[in-house]
Amino acid sequence: MDVSKKITNMKYETRINEKGVKQRRKGGKVGEGWAKCCQKDECISFAMVGGLCSKHGGGRRCKENNCSFGVTHGGFCSTHGPRCLEEGCLSAGCRNGLCKKHGGPRCSIVGCNTSAQTRGLCVKHGGGPRCRVSGCTAGDAGGKGFCIKHGGGTRCSEEGCDTAARGDGSGLCSRHGGGPRCGMAGCKAGDVGGTGFCIKHGGGTRCSVQGCTSCEQRGTGRCIKHGGGTRCRIENCTSGDVGGCGRCKKHGGKRFKLIIRPPDDEQRETNYELTSKEILPHVKA
Repeated sequence: MDVSKKITNMKYETRINEKGVKQRRKGGKVGEGWAKCCQKDECISFAMVGGLCSKHGGGRRCKENNCSFGVTHGGFCSTHGPRCLEEGCLSAGCRNGLCKKHGGPRCSIVGCNTSAQTRGLCVKHGGGPRCRVSGCTAGDAGGKGFCIKHGGGTRCSEEGCDTAARGDGSGLCSRHGGGPRCGMAGCKAGDVGGTGFCIKHGGGTRCSVQGCTSCEQRGTGRCIKHGGGTRCRIENCTSGDVGGCGRCKKHGGKRFKLIIRPPDDEQRETNYELTSKEILPHVKA
């Protein structure tokens, strides 16, 4: 079918066909069919009964008097529908009278009890929309078409900071005060791993080696000393990477503090994480 006009959208492939109907690619993947979009202005949600999406009045409406929201379950919207049967939960009930958290479909991966999004999988295991960056398999964050790493989700509101904001409504990242803080009196650092404390005061996951209280590195279950984290890339070397350069201290890995003198002779210090040979070739490892 010839297309008269392409609509630019960062997340979905959309178009206006030869009959002037706005359409969006089903599933967001090349090769799949097209479906009619909502007729409201620039909205690209799929159209329901009446040519509009649920948000703009399409589909069935809630049975509650004076409510214009779309139906989600049992003829009511999520606000006026039945509540979850789990004691103390105020979320809308769906399957078997329970909300998605307490009774919705679970991820099909053995051992995972997280709610399934699409294809019987949770976000971690491939369910739901994915990041649009080539080669990235992480889930879309915040409906922007990108994962947290590639700019998706809400960013920190602190000027000049592009780190993802914590999900506590503060609009700040952990470094600038967002999210739960360390429970140690006087400590302003962020809580790590939901333990109630920062790394310094015992938060996060500890090394699995008996008697070791150091923090585990990069999900390996062990600290640097006991084999966790990134290792030296030199063949047959099992030491830990130092400074993020891919080498241990013996093979040139080291943090250096260089003094940079700009044209105005104002002295500043900047930290560089490079190998000694990359910074000072004459320095022996």
